[in-house]
Amino acid sequence: MMYKRQTILIMTVAGAAAGLVGFRMISRTHFREQNNTQQSNPSSESNGVSPSRLPGNLAAMLSPLPKQPQSDTGNTTERNTQELQKILHQRVRIQWSLNQQYLLGKSLFFQHKYDSAIKAENKVIEQSPEFYKAYNVKGIALCYSGKYQEGMSSIEKAISIAPNYDYARFNKGLALELYGHYDQALKVYHQTIPIASHNWKMWSYYGIAAIYGRRGDVADTVKYLRQAIAMDPKHVRSVARTESDFNKVRNSTQFQQLVKQR
Repeated sequence: MMYKRQTILIMTVAGAAAGLVGFRMISRTHFREQNNTQQSNPSSESNGVSPSRLPGNLAAMLSPLPKQPQSDTGNTTERNTQELQKILHQRVRIQWSLNQQYLLGKSLFFQHKYDSAIKAENKVIEQSPEFYKAYNVKGIALCYSGKYQEGMSSIEKAISIAPNYDYARFNKGLALELYGHYDQALKVYHQTIPIASHNWKMWSYYGIAAIYGRRGDVADTVKYLRQAIAMDPKHVRSVARTESDFNKVRNSTQFQQLVKQR
């Protein structure tokens, strides 16, 4: 049952934002910020930091500049510098606040409170129309609410802003899978794997295996499930052993050997 996979991933993802990240929920929740794989590209998820705990470059940018010998324009220069720092600090606070609102929306999604999650992400989007992560969570929440077209449109919006955002690309495959568009879902999962961080690469392999499992294709199920298991043996085996998507292949020797407890 896909819903189960989603729930389990939520539990394993706790670790990024006080337990508010991770996902592959139809049996695999798609919140994936699960393995704490922070990267420098748009694919990595930010868990929000206090303005007082900023990365080095930004902290340096906001720190007071060393005083220079004053000239005739010294007072004006100092005032301008103070104003600039004030503006920068304000922007950081706004961004931090938006990120907290975004994480709230994800948390609500994890709790299956889809309408509340959508409303939370809409508040982020209203203030910051380019906040692609909010479109992503809003989109998958809409899909789980039965609003496929609207949800896919929101996920596509996230991808249009951040083309290499692996979480959104995974969610696109997940939404297609959820609504039975298996060939399209397979294509999207395959396209996600080369650009994905560890977590989304793993669940993309798992998603591919799950689709082949529904089709009763033992060879391809085992092929792709093996790749997912290699990335997190204990957890993926545990999920796969009770995954209803594998019911048609469950009794095969190859599948049993692959998922048996080590």
